[in-house]
Amino acid sequence: MNNEQQRQLAKEEAVKKGIQRGMALMREDLKMYGMKADGVKVFISESKDYDSLWDDALKKIESIPIEETINKAEEYLNNWKRERADFINYKKEESKRVEEIVKFANEGLIMEIIEVLDKLYVGLKHEPNETMRQLAKDFEKFLANYDVKKIEIGDKFDPGMHEAVEIESGGKKLEEVRSGYMMHDKVIRPARVSIKK
Repeated sequence: MNNEQQRQLAKEEAVKKGIQRGMALMREDLKMYGMKADGVKVFISESKDYDSLWDDALKKIESIPIEETINKAEEYLNNWKRERADFINYKKEESKRVEEIVKFANEGLIMEIIEVLDKLYVGLKHEPNETMRQLAKDFEKFLANYDVKKIEIGDKFDPGMHEAVEIESGGKKLEEVRSGYMMHDKVIRPARVSIKK
């Protein structure tokens, strides 16, 4: 076996032993380093010439205890598993966030349609006719397709759903001034109410 073949065998053996000990080997001129998984660079050996570099490195690597690297490998594996779980949780949270964005993407358009519907209701109060009534029903059906519902006034004032515009002292009865709406169970416009006796 010639020097080149011996050097190649020593190199392969050193690389294999280094991997068993949890590090990749790096050569800088006539110095040998081990790069650990955590990014720490460890000096292994230095040689006078290239022919003895790998033999020297192999001897030094073999002196590193394997048990220590097995514990480190388990630690790295556990850290990887934790990071993987965190990443999976992040993906789930991001998916929910994107779903919310998509769910409410049409909110601006819906608000404009609600404004038009308000004007239709005012027009129906002053001059009711069948065309305007049908148009209002069509808008209501359109809003229902996007899970938009009118807020029921009820008997009690709810600050999450109602906006008081007039309050009589001692008043308890709610009267609707302007309709409120919810989209996918989120209030997109609170109902304006006056609280009267």
